[in-house]
Amino acid sequence: MGLFRNDGGGVLTEGLNHIGLASVLIARSGRILSANKVFLEQRGVKVEDVSFMTIRDVNPNLSLNNWRDIVSRIDKERNFELLTTHLTKDGKIIPVKVNAVGLGTGDDLKIFVVLTEAVGSEKFEYLFNALTSDRVVIPWVYKLDSGEFSFEENDIKLLSSIAGLDSLEKGNDILELLIGEDSLRDIRLNLESLGERNNSFNTEYRVFRKDTGEALWLRFSGVLNNTTETIYGTIQETTEYRLQFIEGFKSKLALEQLEDMVAWLTPAGKHTFVNKAVVKELGFSEEECLSASIWDVATDVSETDWPGVYKQLALGKLKSFESRFRRKSGETFPVHVSASFIDFQGVPYICCIIRNITEERKQRAKIAVAYDKIKQLQDDLEKENVYLRSEVDREYNFRNIISKSDRYAGILQNVKNVAGTDATVLITGESGTGKELLARAVHELSERSGKSLIKVNCAALPENLIESELFGHEKGAFTGAFQKKVGRFELADGGTIFLDEIGELPLELQPKLLRVLQEGEFDPLGSTQTKKVDVRVIAATNRDLLRKVKRGDFREDLFFRLNIFPIHNMPLRERKEDIPLLADHFLGKFTEKMGKTIKGISKPSMERLVKYNFPGNIRELENIIERGVIICNDNILKLPKNLFLDDYASKSADNVEFQGFEEMARQYIIKVLKHTGGKVSGTGGAAEILQMNAKTLDSKMRKYGISKAEIYS
Repeated sequence: MGLFRNDGGGVLTEGLNHIGLASVLIARSGRILSANKVFLEQRGVKVEDVSFMTIRDVNPNLSLNNWRDIVSRIDKERNFELLTTHLTKDGKIIPVKVNAVGLGTGDDLKIFVVLTEAVGSEKFEYLFNALTSDRVVIPWVYKLDSGEFSFEENDIKLLSSIAGLDSLEKGNDILELLIGEDSLRDIRLNLESLGERNNSFNTEYRVFRKDTGEALWLRFSGVLNNTTETIYGTIQETTEYRLQFIEGFKSKLALEQLEDMVAWLTPAGKHTFVNKAVVKELGFSEEECLSASIWDVATDVSETDWPGVYKQLALGKLKSFESRFRRKSGETFPVHVSASFIDFQGVPYICCIIRNITEERKQRAKIAVAYDKIKQLQDDLEKENVYLRSEVDREYNFRNIISKSDRYAGILQNVKNVAGTDATVLITGESGTGKELLARAVHELSERSGKSLIKVNCAALPENLIESELFGHEKGAFTGAFQKKVGRFELADGGTIFLDEIGELPLELQPKLLRVLQEGEFDPLGSTQTKKVDVRVIAATNRDLLRKVKRGDFREDLFFRLNIFPIHNMPLRERKEDIPLLADHFLGKFTEKMGKTIKGISKPSMERLVKYNFPGNIRELENIIERGVIICNDNILKLPKNLFLDDYASKSADNVEFQGFEEMARQYIIKVLKHTGGKVSGTGGAAEILQMNAKTLDSKMRKYGISKAEIYS
């Protein structure tokens, strides 16, 4: 038998099999291609097992990063030697000297390695890990007669650095500070018992840096020299390896517990791993599954088909597909397969996640049967939308903006000017000035008036739901997403979307809105498919967006993209000539609604309305008239003073009677409740005026002992 099988290493002759040194041929990926008799004997490996081994099976201390460095060095220098460690057949780790030569180039590179055991130098033997570790290795010496550890000065500095200690200590003291008195006692017991069971030991401890509290894993290794009764050892940080082990354990445990079937396939189509779900679903034992090929299970894959299928999977051209699997009983069932190509430590695998879709197929059939009914419901819904649009026309058409103010006429002219374009509009103004009416006017006067105007109140939606509301989501996109949802932008396609309170839009969603404005596209949550929409955007806010931009709460690029055509809506106090018109309009609206006969508003009440500053603007005026109509029992509306919020700024500071903070808060809440007629929550309620949660206001009313008599007096 030659030294190597037919694997491209033909330059190596059969004579090398008799040189008495362990030799291996390794692929660029780290997979062992061939090995000679000496290597096989020293490692206790059969020749047929070699092709399933990687360099990590021979040297467990070698990291993937180190192997890449070695390959890079071979590419440049073609040969080199180093000191490292290897695992023997009896589980011991021994120091070895490696002489390596590169054969071939590029992807065809193979590395011929000759191994020699490294003996004769204590320093040489116990520093063998240093060249092959991602972490520093610190050597130490332990004398059995004195029970003391000793370190070189530089190594003490290094150990102090790892431990996060400011000052240098003696070897014994620094170890006790690092791993604790109990662990140090445990190490000593291990060391002093060497020779009774074996001559070496390995153990790991979890420790914490003294300065940062960071958790580290340290491996203590030692070997007994019987002649000198001295133990030589090393300390190596193994945090990275330990975390990889823990993550690997978690991953394997997770795969075992998955309800979906998981199988790993070799390039030859053999199963190398199956989880419990595969065994349960197919009815085979785990041993039977692992001895089977993919074509023994999948009805639409044959042994001759597999090489072509594997090539597509390895190239990522076939990631998701449907198939049929065969149970041990012979019964077949439909499955959905998600496949991924994985290169694990230089060995290629195909990882498949398989889901039984029998029930899903049944549901598809039910959906197909119900399609006609859904189509009918869609037709009915369209008819309802036509009706609703006519209702919107009747209630919110441009004629319902009531004004005779010359200044306000300029605002309405701007609405007419921009309506015929597709420009983005930003409407600003105080709360209650009727920004939504202006937005509806822009839409109804535009060429998009035949399509929907979709409204979104950015302040009313929770932060964790607003993205889904705006852009929609796929089923399963997040916890609670039990079905697909169409977002508001998709609903507004061809029409207009009104983003009220745009200043409250979370900062993390602003780039997604900017993308819609600039490119007319977005990605629903959980979807890989980009949606294209044609939507005209109108935004509104009562906030100073430029100030939010300066504070970093609002994106500058989004502000300028929204501010293409700004319209500032006037507060009611700046168009007082419109107050009588609006008051009469609301009077007619509420008298008809409540079935009362009220001919007009008394002159003193109207004068009071005109003089009042209306901090709540038109919405507050509407609420005052509605409350007045409710309590009016005459044919002329007289508005009591307690319906108005007093203007505290008009009071002279000399007349102020100073009170405690709690009493001032109590009196102010009573005044607001009188103004709202006792209404706590909802539009125009005291909670809205006080800008607090209704439950919070109710709690404060109980705390301050506010009675109904005080509110309605």
